[in-house]
Amino acid sequence: MIDPVDEKGQEPETQPPTEVRASQMLEALSSIVATQVAEHEIRQQELALRQRELDQNASYANKALDVQAQDRREHRDLFLKIVRDRYWFAIGGMLVIFIFMGWLVSHGQVELAKDILKLGLGFVAGGATGFFAGKAKRGNNSEQ
Repeated sequence: MIDPVDEKGQEPETQPPTEVRASQMLEALSSIVATQVAEHEIRQQELALRQRELDQNASYANKALDVQAQDRREHRDLFLKIVRDRYWFAIGGMLVIFIFMGWLVSHGQVELAKDILKLGLGFVAGGATGFFAGKAKRGNNSEQ
């Protein structure tokens, strides 16, 4: 067996086997601990990033809900304006018809006023019948 000799021609100092294993174990354990500390720091950074993402998503969701609520409010206001305008148109139309009928009666055209009234009632009855028939048909189609 050849004895190991270092550069100076002397035998190298060797450590007893138990000390070598203990130092290797200590190095291994310190390496494991350092790795776990690094993994823990990375995990903490990931959790912080995830929390920021959740906060941003919540902020976006709140903004989207606010915009949707404003859009619905505007849509409701527009719908109410349209309905209100229809009522004003109907009231104005009836007022014009009543004024015209009154003018006919005041100028002695009672028979003409009666004929216009009969014709108008026929249109109203036909329109109401068609409206409710269409509404009933639409209701039957949605049930099927």
